[in-house]
Amino acid sequence: MLALGLFVLGFFSGSVLYSALLPRLTKGVDVRALAPDHNPGAANVFKYAGVPVGILALVCDLAKAYVPVRLALRWLPLADPAFALVLCAPVLGHAFSPFAHFRGGKAIAASFGALLALLPGCTVVLPLIFWYILFSTAVIIRPHAVRTILTFVLVAAAAARQPFFSVRMGVVLIAAAVIWRHLPALRGQQPALILLGHTVWTSRHGSPGERPMRP
Repeated sequence: MLALGLFVLGFFSGSVLYSALLPRLTKGVDVRALAPDHNPGAANVFKYAGVPVGILALVCDLAKAYVPVRLALRWLPLADPAFALVLCAPVLGHAFSPFAHFRGGKAIAASFGALLALLPGCTVVLPLIFWYILFSTAVIIRPHAVRTILTFVLVAAAAARQPFFSVRMGVVLIAAAVIWRHLPALRGQQPALILLGHTVWTSRHGSPGERPMRP
């Protein structure tokens, strides 16, 4: 019952879409209507509502996952298998928010918040940070959906080394939710790989300066 209560707490905390709510309250802006991807995420808040509101939305999206997971660690041991559901609850809440007809956001910030809550004892968030930085700077993968899907696949693989089943399963569930929310964004996209500023592969055959993928 304790694990169930903590799951419900985390789920409803995550389901509050601050990146949709704050721009509307402070600027009268509907981010979901303006953004091409209709995503209530912090990146769209920065773009359509400005930096201050974007920072506030990002902090809230991190905190709404960080706080319930951090509180859960006080009452439920990390070694308890049920902690897997507690860990992924805020991410599931954000991705499938009942306040948005179960069509929430892409849950990237919520994922960071949930995994940050495990520090310092569990460092599973570090691979997430590493791959995001790498794929956003030196090795750029486009579009963003492909970069995110690959990142979370690698993070789920890295979590296999964690000693606790709850962490391994929780990260897999988080990755599955994030990947599921990003799959629709792949339709009609043309992936590309950019290494240190140079396009080394693209799905667009025959473009100048680009190398098409060999069969």
